[in-house]
Amino acid sequence: MLTTYDADADALYVQFSEHAVSRTDEVGPDVFIDVDSEGAAVGVEVLHPARPWSTREILNRYRISAEDRALFGAMFPDTAIEGHPAPFSQVAQYAEAV
Repeated sequence: MLTTYDADADALYVQFSEHAVSRTDEVGPDVFIDVDSEGAAVGVEVLHPARPWSTREILNRYRISAEDRALFGAMFPDTAIEGHPAPFSQVAQYAEAV
């Protein structure tokens, strides 16, 4: 799993594989999943990741390796749960300060 953040675009991308992207699904406001021809998640793009966004639907709906699933879930807990802080907010705040 590879994670990149583009501060200029305020966009987070989490790459699960290097497979060719067959389609892109929008699973929430500003949350997009790249999917390969077999239906497995290639990557997730989140615009404005400091705001709450749901990882639960991504993990429930798309095929992701067990290793990447565990790491993704640990790095990005489901922030759509009320009162749960957005995990990426500190990185975004740092990027604004630099």
